[in-house]
Amino acid sequence: MSFGNIFLELNPGFWVFILCVLGAIGFSIFAYQTTIPPVSNAKRIILSTLRALALIVILFLAFEPVLSYKFEEVEKPLTVVLWDNSESMKIKDSKFERETLVKELYNKSLPEALDGLEFLSYTFDTDLNAKDSLLNLKGQGTDLTNALQKISEEFSEANLRNIVLVSDGVSNLGFSPEQFAKTSKVPIFTVGIGDSSVQKDVLVSEVVTNEVVYLENKTPVDVTIKAAGYKNQNATVSLSRNGNVLETQNVLLGDDNFEGKIKFTFIPEKEGIEKYTVKVTEFGDELTTVNNSSNFTVKVLKSKLKILIVSSSPSPEVSFLKRALETNKDFEVELFLQKTRSTFYQKDLPDFEKTDCLVFVNFPNSTTPANFLTTLEQNLDKFKTPLLFINGNSVDFGKLKSFEKFLPVSGVRVVSNREEEVLPKLTEQGLSSVLTRVSDSRNETSEAYFELPPTFYKPISFGVNPSAKSLLEIDFQRSLVQPDRVTSSLILTLKNPIRKSLWIGNYGLWKWNFQLWNSSKKNPVYETFFTNAVKWLTTKEDSKTLRVTTNKKIYSNGEKILFYAQTYDQNFNPLSGADVRVVVKNEEFEQEVILEEIGNGRYEGDLKGVPGGDYKFVGKAIAGDTDLGEDKGEFSVEEKGIEYLQTRMNNQLLRKVSHNSNGKFFTYENVGEIRENLDLTERVTESTEEIELWNKIWLLVLAISLLSIEWFIRKRSGMV
Repeated sequence: MSFGNIFLELNPGFWVFILCVLGAIGFSIFAYQTTIPPVSNAKRIILSTLRALALIVILFLAFEPVLSYKFEEVEKPLTVVLWDNSESMKIKDSKFERETLVKELYNKSLPEALDGLEFLSYTFDTDLNAKDSLLNLKGQGTDLTNALQKISEEFSEANLRNIVLVSDGVSNLGFSPEQFAKTSKVPIFTVGIGDSSVQKDVLVSEVVTNEVVYLENKTPVDVTIKAAGYKNQNATVSLSRNGNVLETQNVLLGDDNFEGKIKFTFIPEKEGIEKYTVKVTEFGDELTTVNNSSNFTVKVLKSKLKILIVSSSPSPEVSFLKRALETNKDFEVELFLQKTRSTFYQKDLPDFEKTDCLVFVNFPNSTTPANFLTTLEQNLDKFKTPLLFINGNSVDFGKLKSFEKFLPVSGVRVVSNREEEVLPKLTEQGLSSVLTRVSDSRNETSEAYFELPPTFYKPISFGVNPSAKSLLEIDFQRSLVQPDRVTSSLILTLKNPIRKSLWIGNYGLWKWNFQLWNSSKKNPVYETFFTNAVKWLTTKEDSKTLRVTTNKKIYSNGEKILFYAQTYDQNFNPLSGADVRVVVKNEEFEQEVILEEIGNGRYEGDLKGVPGGDYKFVGKAIAGDTDLGEDKGEFSVEEKGIEYLQTRMNNQLLRKVSHNSNGKFFTYENVGEIRENLDLTERVTESTEEIELWNKIWLLVLAISLLSIEWFIRKRSGMV
């Protein structure tokens, strides 16, 4: 039932209610047709009316009435202004001083152009800042897409009609803003700040080298130099270590927009982390010299890694593995192969103290001497040697049990002695692991493993250490093995402060290499995986109950510092529930970071806005009343920020963003015209407000009151 914009809803319906009301009135009249003792007609009419009204109110409540009111709201158009707060907005161009321009816009020109309109201001750099936050131009990176996306999401329910983006167009973080603009439901009006012409500048654009290198081995470094405005001038590029110049090269800056590559080599001096600097000549009239140098670090390992392969017999698996490892000049491979029940082909026991990595191939079997297994176990315990296990068709898992404490598995048992062929599939962890990576492209890595020929597998079941990572598993859709009763993981890794280990549950891996020899298609999985595996296994971990690391050793200015921590008990089992804190400081800076637990004794945290310089950090952890000690480290933040890798206004990007979103590009000079181009459409929304009458106590009080008055009159009249 409706009365204009007012609606009354009754359940099960209005006409049913009317019929019930008529019935209530009829009943009330009938009840007072005759009375004992007889009363006057007036009193009978009053009593009938009271009875009818009470019943009508009770019926009204029983029909669960809801009163609705509809009304219209007019929303004014909202405009959000995004201000680029990054450091590149302070660059002094040949024509403009960006800081002066943007602050003039912020304080006067743009507010005047938008006067009378509903608009909000936000600043952004690496992330979107709070509304009306300070415009200080100190941001160390620019993520245009993130800012645009967050504003679109935050005001998705509002009448957001326009986004005004004030920026120099230097977007050096996040995804493509041009692509985001294509999907934007709101037009983006861009205001370009700065000079789009070429700025005089020379910079180290990129440095590429190996993250892990070997002692006394030559290591290449590829350096990219960019220059603008110095045609046919000579520059000197140097590579130095700890302030000592190792090599210099001269380069001719051939044209006004020069980009050239230079190759350096260096020989690491000592094990551990070494820091290097690449620097190019500074010219006096450059736009900035902050970007004329770049630092990088490498982790230096000992020059020759000694790998001991122990097997129950000679086999293609051993031969192919040895050949693959020996292709790396930094590996020295030694074999120790069982001949009979009590003898080996090699007469002398290997020097376990000098062994950097121990490999079991189809070992041990049922005939392996117990005393040799004891010797192996004792030396693994003594020297904390990393262990790589490759399964085989004659492994005695009963004898392997004493080595399970070193491996990522436990309780291995054979489900079936029937040998099957299986095809592998990378797990999500495997796709991102340095061990399985054959390319920077996840798709190429996945395809390389998908194309591998099948290997052998005897269905087995085992427990997996909670700290282990599964890199490769059985692809049951392409294999004949049934998933029930078997453990799907084929390759597992385990890392703790004492040692690392790696488990490979399938065998016949040599087929990955052999069956591709005569194929025109090259697949690098076999050699790449085992080379990466040995490098990973032999990279030492500290034996501490607390380990704190950063994700990098050198950061770009403005880049987020990520901290990772692991806590262990005295038996080096992962320990949860600890309070982990890291203090970062140098002579001019100090800040504490509280790390959050992410499970299984692992913690993480981050630090933003760290100025350029060298820093030391100290991590401390307490679990209950137990002090887990501390861990220390260092990292550096470059004085040069990513904000200085592109120094001219990118008006091309700003124009694309506005064009793709049906907006328009403006400059500082014509920003006053922006108002006439904005979408100022009001939005009319219809809203409904509902009032549930059935739970209103006053209606119940009314019904009781009517019945009470009726009862009082009846008593006063002496009625039965």
